[in-house]
Parts: sequence; C-alpha cells; structure tokens
Amino acid sequence: MYCPNCGNLISDDSHVCRYCGTTFSSTVSTHGDYVPPRAPSAPRRYKSRNGWAIAGFICSLFAPFFIFGFIASIIGLVRSFTDDFYYSNGRGFAIAGLIISGCCIFSLISAIVALF
Repeated sequence: MYCPNCGNLISDDSHVCRYCGTTFSSTVSTHGDYVPPRAPSAPRRYKSRNGWAIAGFICSLFAPFFIFGFIASIIGLVRSFTDDFYYSNGRGFAIAGLIISGCCIFSLISAIVALF
C-alpha cells in the first residue's frame, strides 16, 4: 500500500509511515498501482553570490583600487551576516579583501610618513 500523505510504498500491515511518520488506520485502500501525488515542496532558494565581497577582494589586489576594495569588503562582510544568511558564501572573500587592502593602506601611510 502507499502512504496517503507522502506517497511512498509501505507494507500492507503498517499503521505508521516510516518515511513521513503519518499514522493511519489499516483501512487505507491500495487502489492498485495508484500512487497519490506527493505534497508540493517549498521552492528552493538559491544563494546568490556576494558581489561586494568578491569585488572587494579583487580590487584589493590592485594598487589603485585598494581603497575601494577596503570599502567593498566591509560592505560584503556586513552583508554576509544578514539574518537569512543569503550572502554568507562570500564571507571569506570579504575577510581576505579587508586584510589585503588593510595591508596596502598601512603600507601607503607608512610610505607617506617616511617621506616627511
């Protein structure tokens, strides 16, 4: 027989579906080869890329853009900690962008101080 809730095949003497846990009486008809439709599942939500974190990492690698890389990495890091974790996959890029651009900013400030 088939479970009336999830549609999986279960033994004829079962009173509980081992797949979804639905309890039912043994009077559920088998209806031959009929398989009831499964309940629709929730739509899958795909994670998008954290563009700010990736842009911050890439810009921190190039000397003229490391200031923008620092700012974009901060934005990407803040967006990675949103409540729904929608952008959590860019956290590593954001941290790496902050470290690299922070080192570049420190080097630039050190060079300017050394000149004076």
